[in-house]
Amino acid sequence: MAPTAVYLCCAFAIAGFFLASQSPLPVGWVFAGLVWAAIAIAGYPLLPRSGQRRFSFRIWLWAAIALYAAGFWFYLRLPTPSATDISRWADQGSGVLVGTISDRPRLQAQGQSFTLTAQTWSPNPSETALKLPPSQGLQGQVAVRLTAVAEGLQPGQTVVLEGELRSLQAPRNPAGFDRQRYLQRQSIFSEFRGQLLKEDNPPLWSLEPVRRRILAAFRQGLGSDQGSALAALSFGNGLARLPGTLPEDFLRCGLAHATAASGFQVALLLGLTLACCRSLSPRWQAAIGTLTLISFLGIAGSSASLLRAFLMGEVQLWALLRQRSPQTLPTLLLVATALLLWQPLWIEDLGFQFSFLATLGLVVSVQPITDRLDWLPPRLAVLIAVPLAATIWTLPLQLHAFGTLSPYAIPANVLVTPLLAILGIGGVWAGLLSLVWLPLGSVAAWLLGAPLWLLISIVSAIANLPGATWATGQIAMVVVLLCYLSYALLLTWPRLRRRWRSLAVALIAIVLLPGLAQAATQQEILFLSSDGPLAVVRDRGQVGLVCGASDRSLRWDLQPYLEQQGINQLDWVLQLSDRCTVQDQWPIRQIFSSQSLQPGQAIQWPNLKLQWLSRTPNLWQLSWQGEQWLWLFQRGSDRWSLRDLPPLPSQAWLWSESDRLPRGWLPSIQIKGWISGSTAPTSLQSSDASTRQPDGRTRHQAWRWTPNGSLQSAIAQTSRPGLL
Repeated sequence: MAPTAVYLCCAFAIAGFFLASQSPLPVGWVFAGLVWAAIAIAGYPLLPRSGQRRFSFRIWLWAAIALYAAGFWFYLRLPTPSATDISRWADQGSGVLVGTISDRPRLQAQGQSFTLTAQTWSPNPSETALKLPPSQGLQGQVAVRLTAVAEGLQPGQTVVLEGELRSLQAPRNPAGFDRQRYLQRQSIFSEFRGQLLKEDNPPLWSLEPVRRRILAAFRQGLGSDQGSALAALSFGNGLARLPGTLPEDFLRCGLAHATAASGFQVALLLGLTLACCRSLSPRWQAAIGTLTLISFLGIAGSSASLLRAFLMGEVQLWALLRQRSPQTLPTLLLVATALLLWQPLWIEDLGFQFSFLATLGLVVSVQPITDRLDWLPPRLAVLIAVPLAATIWTLPLQLHAFGTLSPYAIPANVLVTPLLAILGIGGVWAGLLSLVWLPLGSVAAWLLGAPLWLLISIVSAIANLPGATWATGQIAMVVVLLCYLSYALLLTWPRLRRRWRSLAVALIAIVLLPGLAQAATQQEILFLSSDGPLAVVRDRGQVGLVCGASDRSLRWDLQPYLEQQGINQLDWVLQLSDRCTVQDQWPIRQIFSSQSLQPGQAIQWPNLKLQWLSRTPNLWQLSWQGEQWLWLFQRGSDRWSLRDLPPLPSQAWLWSESDRLPRGWLPSIQIKGWISGSTAPTSLQSSDASTRQPDGRTRHQAWRWTPNGSLQSAIAQTSRPGLL
């Protein structure tokens, strides 16, 4: 088979892996894969004549078969727990777990986390001797979170832990991070929370002392926070994480790639190595380059995106050794296909997806964009074309995964790319010097303090600009596919390039119009699961918020939903507690609280009426298209009786954060359905079963109510995302 045919089959196989990851069920790929293969075959006559001359129909047919087969390979490699997996013993109380640490421990806001390869599990701690017993046939990995930080832990070390083994929990809120799915794709089906009892001696050979020596040198020269920032920019998040609010600032500026060890760092490192070894023979250059890349891979970690960059660098060194010019696009396709054949689940890794698409954009789009910027100085044109090409190719995936856009991403990348190059190269040199002599590495890191300070200042300034992050709403996967199909047509169809402006307008309309249409018609109340009362009221483009939750809940429970729905401002907010600082995070047109209102006062909108009925107990009434809601936000409400309250509707829905209702309430009010903060109020538990349905509790999951009188779970029941 000709090389071009192999490259085409690789491209179709990558598409097959991706499409299979979006199929709801493994059985669904039997039919969905045939449909996609048929669409690919039917598209052959639409190819321009040059494309048909380059790829015969027979080659195109083989490529469609590769697409179909890749999907089956993806499903064959889906992990499932074995009969002896540690997850079989989950949810049976506390115990002692013995195992070997599989990855580098990471600091968390409340303790420390790492992955553990299980060896033994003893449910009764009192019967377990605190020594390191041999394996008893137990298999599987566990996601461990320690309540206290244990210094000195490293991969390969055997530890004894005491705590509780639990099953993985499904996400509680819509658009929330699906940790259960994320861990299951890594063959992890249970989690452990507890404390460290005993640790074995660390392994004799490990790169962990090297990592710690480099990090210690950086922190000694620049301080703890600045040193960690330099380590993250030089070696990626595998060595250290950005301190404080810097991760959020880099994300808001569209610079998340700066700390994701991938092609940027590998290209800088390999280019520097080859420049230093220019006087040596190609064989020595290839050997030193390979040793450098392997060392960097060992220090930074072996993520999917870094492995992709590493293999592409090795191909470039092989081409140097053979004195040939490497072809970047075929290399990218071959390397990506090889990695996915080895581990198909990497197609769901966002880091791998963004790395692949950004590299693809640089390969195929930088030169055309540079040609259109010929009125600028050549170096400036390239400096603009590189982030612009990467942004164009990663934007559809970004809108699908996060639903946000960084308007300042391109100018931010243009401004900081020289600084990132200086810090990347300088950080690697400082790390190398620290291995020779620690103070020497500290001095080298100190010399990088000025560019590091300038970079952080620029990023912080841009991140705090108005509109630094714009929520566009999460787009459907079918829209993502249409965008990339349009990109492919622009590259292969010369006639279409003349009308690229019309195509761009059409794509923008396809991306934005569905979300705008949904927002203009949607009517619902979403009760989010959080550490306090939290609900979003949506009425045909108007968005209100009832908030009594903490800042942590606003960040992890509310913000993902608002970004997914493309909500950038709130029309009104009912603030129930001083700990709810929502006004500091989103623009708000009107904000109401107990300080600004008096009992009996009502707030009127076109379709909604919100009235504060009573201060003690804290009771509100919402009227919406003939439906009535009673919101009770005070515990111990049974101290009051119905005589202490104003007249109430005869039928109503109930949202209660109290464990007991006012005396005499139920005989006079028909509760059509209820939402409770934890469990059903005692008086409701003894009522008729039809009154207590549906049984929704916001502490456990989110619930959605619509004016037609239905109360349903807000969490999708499908285990896999769909195209729509």
